[in-house]
Amino acid sequence: MPRRAYTKKELLERRARRHVQREANTQYDNPQQVLTIEQWARLAGFSYSTARRVLASGDGPPLLRISARRYGIRLSDHHKWQERLCKQAA
Repeated sequence: MPRRAYTKKELLERRARRHVQREANTQYDNPQQVLTIEQWARLAGFSYSTARRVLASGDGPPLLRISARRYGIRLSDHHKWQERLCKQAA
């Protein structure tokens, strides 16, 4: 049976639903939780492009390679990175 062809609107709605489900499953109290770069950017208060620049310059927390094309940031690494920034500012 051939796969159903979705309209552009339906694809955008499906993507938005998956995003909401992923956010609902994120456990910000679990230090081993791995965040996507987009989730980390929101948590750090950056735009996505600024977060990519910070990570590319090496000034951000260490990246985890989740798969061949996907990277993430462990929540505990994010907290350590924030503490390091606070100590540098003081």
